[in-house]
Amino acid sequence: MNRNIIKKDNSKENIKIVEKKNRKPKNTESFEVKKYIPDMKIQFSTNNIKYDNIIDPNDVILVPNLFQNDENLYKNLLKEVFATKYNKKELIIPWHEESHLIVDDNYDWKKDCPIFNYVVDKIANYFSMDIKATRMNWYQYDTDHKFFHHDAAAIKPHIAKKQNFTVGVSFGSTREIAFQVANHKDCRNIVSIPLKDGTTYCFSKDVNINWKHGVLPKALKEENIKTEKGRISIIVWGYVEMNK
Repeated sequence: MNRNIIKKDNSKENIKIVEKKNRKPKNTESFEVKKYIPDMKIQFSTNNIKYDNIIDPNDVILVPNLFQNDENLYKNLLKEVFATKYNKKELIIPWHEESHLIVDDNYDWKKDCPIFNYVVDKIANYFSMDIKATRMNWYQYDTDHKFFHHDAAAIKPHIAKKQNFTVGVSFGSTREIAFQVANHKDCRNIVSIPLKDGTTYCFSKDVNINWKHGVLPKALKEENIKTEKGRISIIVWGYVEMNK
């Protein structure tokens, strides 16, 4: 009698073990319903006349066709900068640990560059943006890049008062703008977005605080590769109306 009971109990135990082994892992961690606020919200707009969405502090905005009717802006921007009265070797200088080149804003070159000003004005009108500063970057080689960093408004309160929005336009070769998690010491995950010729990208103040951003290299130094076509980015910093 006792032997039969033991066998019966063992049989139940074996069934439990088999069931546990065959149990599928859960694909949903929580069924709690709540309103989530994402660390980054990617907006996509094809309206090439005026940005018509409300801008939130955690927005990354992509506008692929704002400059769709403008051809050869990469070459023409370089041509007009080279045509200014300044010495090219002094005007175009290495930047950010010599990771790429910029056109030096210590020289008054912008007043003689109507294409550059056309791009800046179009951005200002499109986003109803009060522009405070601009820059022209040149990624001449596939090895050129931009290290991960915050824009100044994230770390300087006096700049944050007048700048809450960054806009960049990419001309020439496709390069990846990347965002790296900055506010978690044990996490440095990266999200990247390939930017084709003429693509406009933007990010709001909370993205600048919670993420660092940079431009990824297409090749390493030791590979010694020169691209057939470089990349220019025009960056503007300023203020737009946005949700609190």
